[in-house]
Amino acid sequence: HTSESKAKISAANKGKLPWNAGKQHSEETKRRIAEKTRESIMKKKLEKAAQMGMTLEELENSSKKTKVEKHNATLKGGLTEEGRKKISDSMKRRWQAPDYKE
Repeated sequence: HTSESKAKISAANKGKLPWNAGKQHSEETKRRIAEKTRESIMKKKLEKAAQMGMTLEELENSSKKTKVEKHNATLKGGLTEEGRKKISDSMKRRWQAPDYKE
């Protein structure tokens, strides 16, 4: 839409309440929404596990391990052991270069 048409739409809708204003979902609808949301999340997890060649249990254990490692890394200043090793190796290579020391 152009800005002119947007302004016309906005002016036409000023003061009008949406059709669902003040309405609440029934308990049945809330239950169905929750159920479908859980199904969708599980489907995405299964797809990710299949893509990585893992079972769902292996994927969850892996993600828990990663989460713990990241948490521990924040306590150490924001780096995982792997990240610290990469930086260390990089600095060792730099110090081996004769022009870096100058």
